[in-house]
Amino acid sequence: MNIRYQLSQAEIIFEDVAFLIAKGASAKDIHSNIIKGLIVLSDIKKSILTQDIKEEKPNQSESDEVEKVQRRLKLWSKPERQQNINSQILNAFLKLRQSGEKHITEIDIQNKLKNVDDFKNNFDQMKNIAEKNHGKVFEQNGGQIEIWEPVSLLVSEYEITVFQKIKPHDITNHSSQPLTHRMNSGVHSMEQKFKNWLIKQGYSEPGAVNSYPQAIPKISEHYSRRTGKTVDIYSVTDQNIISQIAHDYSQSGQFAQFGYEQHSRYRAAISRYSEFFAYKG
Repeated sequence: MNIRYQLSQAEIIFEDVAFLIAKGASAKDIHSNIIKGLIVLSDIKKSILTQDIKEEKPNQSESDEVEKVQRRLKLWSKPERQQNINSQILNAFLKLRQSGEKHITEIDIQNKLKNVDDFKNNFDQMKNIAEKNHGKVFEQNGGQIEIWEPVSLLVSEYEITVFQKIKPHDITNHSSQPLTHRMNSGVHSMEQKFKNWLIKQGYSEPGAVNSYPQAIPKISEHYSRRTGKTVDIYSVTDQNIISQIAHDYSQSGQFAQFGYEQHSRYRAAISRYSEFFAYKG
């Protein structure tokens, strides 16, 4: 039954109750109408709860899909799996993005993989949520193909692992950076705790376990330059500030462009640090 109709019925019943009270009707008649109204309200409550449950199911499905993609990406990133069709499709997209392409289409990806059989079927299974799909990695908006937002950080980590194009000079020793005052035991402790947390989460060395902690000082420098405030992220003790900085380097943040540099290394690093910071608290 339509909730609007049920609400109108309840409204009519309680208007009748008000009229009966004003007229001085018997307590029995008033009580009878109140019971009718309460029954209708109970039905409305059931309808709302049923609707809420229906709305929650896609969210649970999405959460399950993210976990599936996380498992698949770990497999696809292995060298022996790089000839897998899914790996090839994702790698083709990432190479196009790395080349500076802003509007990537399905045809663009397919043209990179002319030797891949059954491209269409495999690609479709990478942009839909289904029980037996390969894992939803892509989102299609009109003709444009993008990484599905809920797994964007996971894909960034895959990209770092597979392409490994972060050069040694990109990971500068902290002592050579302008924020020399940051070198104290508390800061060292936070960096090491972050590294230890990454290891517990299953990240590998020398990838994210080394790269992410060493990216934080560079984010501190960039953030300090752009905001005009000297901020050393490893010294910040307020979760709200860390969360805001992480948002600033997210896809929709004011420093998104810097966050995407080095295959989204900075965006992934500050996002993971924010998770770690909340966990340690």
